[in-house]
Amino acid sequence: MSLLSKGTHHYSFPQESFAIIYLFLCIEPIFLILQLCSKIFLPLKTLTSC
Repeated sequence: MSLLSKGTHHYSFPQESFAIIYLFLCIEPIFLILQLCSKIFLPLKTLTSC
C-alpha cells in the first residue's frame, strides 16, 4: 500500500502544471497578436516613411 500511496501522491500536484498550461495559453495568443501587429505595422511604417 505504501508504494501505491507514494505513486498517487506523486501525481497530486496538478495545480503547478495547470498554472504552466494557463500561462502558455495566456502568453501564446499575445505572441500571435504581436506577430500579427508587426506584420501589419511594419509595412505601414515603411509606407509612411516613404
